[in-house]
Amino acid sequence: MEPLISEVDNDDVLTISSQEDSRGKLGDVRDILISRKDIQWQIGLSLKHNHFAVKHSRLSSQNDFGKSWLGVECSKKYWEEIKPVFDFLEVAKKQELNWRQIESKEEKVYVPILQAFINEFRRLCTKDANVPQRFVEYLLGKFDFYKTVAIDCKRVTHIDPYNLHGTLNRSGVKTKPKHIIKQIKLPTRIISLDFKPNSKTTVELCLNAGWQFTMRLHNASSKVEPSLKFDIQCVGKPAALITIECFWKPLT
Repeated sequence: MEPLISEVDNDDVLTISSQEDSRGKLGDVRDILISRKDIQWQIGLSLKHNHFAVKHSRLSSQNDFGKSWLGVECSKKYWEEIKPVFDFLEVAKKQELNWRQIESKEEKVYVPILQAFINEFRRLCTKDANVPQRFVEYLLGKFDFYKTVAIDCKRVTHIDPYNLHGTLNRSGVKTKPKHIIKQIKLPTRIISLDFKPNSKTTVELCLNAGWQFTMRLHNASSKVEPSLKFDIQCVGKPAALITIECFWKPLT
């Protein structure tokens, strides 16, 4: 798929390097870079171990998810909707309460926060037509990459080529790719955004072009904090996005 890895002249150097985790905050989810300086070529790998989550983003009374995720500031209405809930959590934190001591925490905390998130996400999409595309780029990064997930119990590694901007799968001077990776279309609109049936902690987001995500809100620790974390999974992918399974050979 990447002939430029092996098509190296004697004077050229193939470089493999790792990136700091902090690069993820800047929209670069790649952990490993493979590059050649002479021709200004580079591909990246995102490495996962036993899980398929794409992001663990936080919501709080200070975090403007619209600005940090999508480049559009959240509205005054959103801050008004979440303020009573996070004020309640601030008081619970000062009382040094554990989450198990909060009665009906789903109804008091998760449901109103998620409903405010749903309302605001829809408002942001109305305000800026680029929000669906930016959301996917926020989750998957601004750079194309190969996502590799090692699953120990099945002794298999999944490889998904995320060719969002057409920079993967380039031909070399002498060699063309044996397998073609199509460029994947980014979404342009929301189809649906609502609570997952029979759930008070998870919302489902369905976008056009084949993208679908689940977003489960949860507390990140046993102690109450005025901050909640999303576990975001990509559960629906465009048909052009292939998955390659590499099974491990038994050790001899």
